[in-house]
Amino acid sequence: MMCSPYFAGKRVRIFAHHDPAGRKSLEHWQAQLTGIAAKVDTYDFGGLIQSDGSPVGDLNDLSRIDYDSWEDNRERVELVMSF
Repeated sequence: MMCSPYFAGKRVRIFAHHDPAGRKSLEHWQAQLTGIAAKVDTYDFGGLIQSDGSPVGDLNDLSRIDYDSWEDNRERVELVMSF
C-alpha cells in the first residue's frame, strides 16, 4: 500500500502502541513515509506509568499519566506535542 501524497514535505510523528504489534506497525509506517515526508520521528511510551499503576501504552493512556511518572520523565513527557 502506498503512503498518501498528502504527507509529502510534512513532518510526521508516529505515536505507536507500546507493544510488539505497535512496534511492527511503526516500522511499516516509518518505511512508507521515509522519502515522502520531510521528517519522520516517533514517540516511545516505554517506562511511563498511568495513575492506576498500569503502563502507558498509547497516546490516550498518556492523558492519565501518574504524577510521579510525569515528574520523573518531565522533559520527555512535555516534548510529546513539541513539533
